[in-house]
Amino acid sequence: MTTDNVYDASPYPVLSHSDTHPDKAATIATLLGLNPPPITNCRVLELGCAGGGNLLPMAESLRNSTFVGVDYAAKQIEQARERAQQLSLTNIRFETMDILDIDEDFGTFDYIIAHGVYSWVPEDVRDHVLHICKQNLSPNGIAYVSYNTYPGWHSLMVVRDLMLWHTRDSESPEEKMEEAFGITSFVAETMRRTGHNPAYAAYLDRYMSKRFKYDKDKHPLLETSLLHDEMEEVNHPVYFHEFHSHAQEHDLQYMAEVPFAQVLMPDIPVEVQQQLGAMATNLVEMEQYVDYVRHRTFRRTLLTHEAITIERKLTAQPVMKFYVASRAKVVDDPDASDGIERFSDSDDITLATNHAISKAAMHHLIETAGIFSFGDLFDIACERINFTNATDQDRQVLAANLLQGFSSSTELVEFFTVNPGAVAIVSDKPRARPIARLDAINLNLPNTTNLKHERLILDPFIRMILPYVDGEHSRDDILDKLVENISTGRIGVRTKDGEKITEMNAREIFTGQLDVALYWLGRSSLLTG
Repeated sequence: MTTDNVYDASPYPVLSHSDTHPDKAATIATLLGLNPPPITNCRVLELGCAGGGNLLPMAESLRNSTFVGVDYAAKQIEQARERAQQLSLTNIRFETMDILDIDEDFGTFDYIIAHGVYSWVPEDVRDHVLHICKQNLSPNGIAYVSYNTYPGWHSLMVVRDLMLWHTRDSESPEEKMEEAFGITSFVAETMRRTGHNPAYAAYLDRYMSKRFKYDKDKHPLLETSLLHDEMEEVNHPVYFHEFHSHAQEHDLQYMAEVPFAQVLMPDIPVEVQQQLGAMATNLVEMEQYVDYVRHRTFRRTLLTHEAITIERKLTAQPVMKFYVASRAKVVDDPDASDGIERFSDSDDITLATNHAISKAAMHHLIETAGIFSFGDLFDIACERINFTNATDQDRQVLAANLLQGFSSSTELVEFFTVNPGAVAIVSDKPRARPIARLDAINLNLPNTTNLKHERLILDPFIRMILPYVDGEHSRDDILDKLVENISTGRIGVRTKDGEKITEMNAREIFTGQLDVALYWLGRSSLLTG
């Protein structure tokens, strides 16, 4: 794999990617009738680990598992090693090496992650990525490979070509990113004003809104992903059927997509699904037709060995092994008279049920923001409605409803094979996960990772308090620290109205903010105690 050290000159952002977590793969594998390696005692390899932003949170929360990160950028590997040392992690190592140099002697892994690699490397490296997924994968192991896809990238290629051509003489990564943003904005605005190709103008608007939605001045580090995604020298999208054929060449079989809701197609009308099913003669053709319908640009595919038997017919039984959470909201329907309650995600995908235990379970998940084993959740739901005659059929119905929610949305219902350990209730001496406290101190990192392996942006006040949310300081202790930092001049803060916060008014102003901030930390799965 060749490079001019572009990743050292302009490092890839230190980011976590929730869909790459081994528990996502293990959960889906369990639903498909597989016996995946337990994530509490597994070996994980990440190809293209950059600065360790993805692996480090995993290693921190899964102390009995081991993690290996490989990347060609020496500076980012050194950064990852330094952060691992700061976190006192002994179950992770980072290697500066070429993917092509990984052979059978490198070891066997239960989970292999290749996020943002396959489409961005030369052909021989692409082939070796899948070779590693076969050669170095344990018998029941699972590989995660993400890649750019057609047909959606046919449209994005025009944007890529525009940015590359316009920035062909740019002298620095910063100049290249700024000019790429400027030309894309200019073309989109011009197309709107002239009325030329309104369909593509609307597409550019959607792209700009999604790609540049963050505040560039506030989070400059995120801009570098533009260089290494859309504007990377090698960018090789493929059709799904092409990727599938490539995987088969290495005796790997398609398992599913992450998130799993994309497989069950809640965004596609039932009648359209039926028509696609009539045209498709197998799973691969069905997936390819769906990509055309969705104009898909990106896939996150799970692969396993060809010899593994996958059960494609879902049942509710595996759900009873899981831990369950929800980020849904209750749909207010005062006119409902049929006993059906509806729960919704942020995209208005709903889960509807008239099953009393299922309704009670969803209400409990939403109200507490907690994570419960299926058995505990069932018992709590029965207790909430004073139901003492629950049957195995009731367990089956609850499991089936939860499976429907999980299969429809990443927010309605969340499943885990292992409790992530997040605590929603703020204790007398709250404790945030160590990596979040470290990220709060590092002003070059705009984000952190919660215990569900989700990426969160840290606002300035959260950054101020996180170092003291360590299990040693009470709420009053944290207030004292904030006031002390104001009085010594270590921090200078103003209110939203621009008023400077002084030692005299700091406690009064910070009291309400602290309560809100601690509540947010709990609801955001950042607290461990």
